[in-house]
Amino acid sequence: MLKIKECKARARSVLLGRYGTMICACLLSSLISILLMAAAVGCLVYSAICSGIFSRFSDSRAAFSFGTLIGGVLIFSVLTVASTIIGVLLGMGRKRLMLNICRGRSYGVSDVFYAFSKGSRPWKYILSVIIIWAISFAGNLIPNLISSIAELILGDTLTAAVITIVVQLVFTVATVIILMTFLFASIILIDKPETGLSEAFGLSAKLMKGRKLKGFWLKNFSFLLWNLLGVICPLIMLWITPYYECTMTVMYMDADDTLWQLPSGRSADRSGDGQGRQIIAAQEAVSGVTPVNDAAGEDMPVQKSENDDTSVHETSEESVSVQEEAIRETADSEVTNVNISDGIDTAAGIPKDETAINEAAVNEAAGEEAVLNETTGSENADNKTVVNDSSGDDAADTAESEEKQ
Repeated sequence: MLKIKECKARARSVLLGRYGTMICACLLSSLISILLMAAAVGCLVYSAICSGIFSRFSDSRAAFSFGTLIGGVLIFSVLTVASTIIGVLLGMGRKRLMLNICRGRSYGVSDVFYAFSKGSRPWKYILSVIIIWAISFAGNLIPNLISSIAELILGDTLTAAVITIVVQLVFTVATVIILMTFLFASIILIDKPETGLSEAFGLSAKLMKGRKLKGFWLKNFSFLLWNLLGVICPLIMLWITPYYECTMTVMYMDADDTLWQLPSGRSADRSGDGQGRQIIAAQEAVSGVTPVNDAAGEDMPVQKSENDDTSVHETSEESVSVQEEAIRETADSEVTNVNISDGIDTAAGIPKDETAINEAAVNEAAGEEAVLNETTGSENADNKTVVNDSSGDDAADTAESEEKQ
């Protein structure tokens, strides 16, 4: 889990070389909102002039037209609501642009109009914003109502004052906890448009476990001095707004375990400078190595905790040992599966000399011939013995017959 200063350091590193795009996006969205509000105010003023409401303050005797004034008020209200909705949608586009930058995808000023593109599902984002506004409004309204009722019943007493303070404190704390729980709901709907509204709020609650206090500090106090400086010099908000939005995005990516997608701070390539990182991370994920992002930048290094370094080192050693064992098994299988007819020794994996192979074959043939000769000689000897025995028997019979005669 990154600290707030580490999130801000990485945000500054990511924005190096990309501030121009974010400033142009802020200028474009602000200009559109200002033009819409100017149109609404212009319609209201024009209808007021045409209705003759200012005739009593001048020498003009034009008749007052109530219908014209009501029509102008209605047009003003419609344009104000439209300006608010369009401002929310343009803010959605700025967050999408920041996500594209932080995830290393292709980006451009045209991402400001992301809400008007197909598949963006802007109505879910608008509903999430309305829900957040409703929670904040209820957190302020309910304690005020309870305090008013306590004053009506108890009067202006110490008991009523204590009840008012306690109720205000309880509802303020509860509202802050609820708002921080759903801090990532809107950015989840932008990052993952297929996510349902209730699912986005549930996922935000899961990601914000252990980060509520950090989110509260980052949202309300971490940029307080910069915001005060922006009141004095509004032009500086063109730099502060991207800085704040990028820091919040880095915090979201840290909670979502996708911080490794952050691009380097020196590259301003808009064609998607995080694709290589995604490929490398996929390969490392297959091999069992957890992707770890580098420091936040050359100028602003981020210190990693000892626990993170130890876990990464242990994981790397395990991965290396597994890979070495797999290589040894593959080598053994290749050696044992080699064919003898190709002249490879299966025991040592070393090619034999062809001459040695030929000599072995000749010796083997000579041995077979010697065995054959020995077998033939023994057979001849046996035949001679049998013939001699037969000759001796015949000679004995001849001698016996001669004696008888």
